[in-house]
Amino acid sequence: MLAVAAFVLLVGTGCEPKEKINPIQAGIIGEWQLVSWSDGMSDEVEVYAEFKSDMTFVLYQKVQYVYFVKYTGQYLVTDNVVSGTYDDGKAWGAYYTVTLSNNGQNIEMVNTMNIDDISLFAKTTIPQEVLNGAITMTSRGEEVYMLDRFL
Repeated sequence: MLAVAAFVLLVGTGCEPKEKINPIQAGIIGEWQLVSWSDGMSDEVEVYAEFKSDMTFVLYQKVQYVYFVKYTGQYLVTDNVVSGTYDDGKAWGAYYTVTLSNNGQNIEMVNTMNIDDISLFAKTTIPQEVLNGAITMTSRGEEVYMLDRFL
């Protein structure tokens, strides 16, 4: 009887469904640099993003000013769509369909409401001067709070 019970226990635990890991969620974890944007790239536009495994993100953007602005928040991946909310409660400007390419070295983000809005990010290491020099909402006040956010 003991042997049968042990066998049932062993077989039963081996049959439990394992939690599936979303390949997009796993694939976007890391540090990224914007390398092309359908709205046009210029010397004034520079964006870095870090997606962490705990479903938080950090965005460093130099879009409207000559310095980087740092935003933080949480993101969500549903199938191949990524959305997010900044720590101040403001939602991202759009949901993005994400495609991984180049063996996970690139992510393409397409605005689900405007398929002509396409951003291509390449895997990178965010430069230390960006990390150290970025202005946060709390260090700059309302001026930074009012900025357009890249995501």
